[in-house]
Formats: sequence, structure tokens, C-alpha cells
Amino acid sequence: MRSGDTLRRDTLRFLLAAVQNEEKARLGAAVDRLVAEGKDETARQAWLGANRPGELDDAALQEVLTKQAKMRRDSIEAFSKGGRVELAEKETKELAIIQGYLPEQLDETSVVSGLLKAQA
Repeated sequence: MRSGDTLRRDTLRFLLAAVQNEEKARLGAAVDRLVAEGKDETARQAWLGANRPGELDDAALQEVLTKQAKMRRDSIEAFSKGGRVELAEKETKELAIIQGYLPEQLDETSVVSGLLKAQA
């Protein structure tokens, strides 16, 4: 980020860390499940090599980003109630960056009109 946009850089680093944490958590859960099933080390390694439980697909990445966006919304609300306007503004800017990586959400009117068109 040579442009000097430190907020964007820091937000993207935080998102990358959240993705990596999710990958590690899923891998750890898979290993724990295999151990509970009584698989030995060789069988675990073979299964992990074939299935790659730590790699996130697009849906899982979207889930991580959605969780991060929700965290920002909650923080904005808490900071606003606490009178911490500068922190609420920072969280709002971070939320805008995160939303740039999420698919656009349909509003209620779009959903209703889409359903009506499908029924016609």
C-alpha cells in the first residue's frame, strides 16, 4: 500500500488474520475429530492430504467477512452509545472496506419484486 492508505492496509491485514484463524480452527477441528475416531497418524495424514479441511471455499470466506462486518456494526453501535465518535467513524470506514469484498445485499423491495416476477 504505497498510497499511504494505512486504514485500508490495516483492515485487510486484520481480515487476512481472521481468514487464517478460521483455516487453523477448521484444521484443528478435523484433526480432533479424526483422533476421536481412533485414526492413527498415518491415516490422519492421508485423510488430511486428500480432503484439505483447512482450505476455505468462497462460501466460507464470505462467512468470515460477514462475521467481521457484523463485529464492526456492533462496535459502531457501542462506540456511538458511549460517545466515542472518532472510534465509531473508524469502524464505519473499516466496515465500508469490508463490504467492498462482500456481495451486495438485496433490499426487501428487490426480493419481493423478484418473487412476484418469478410467480408471473
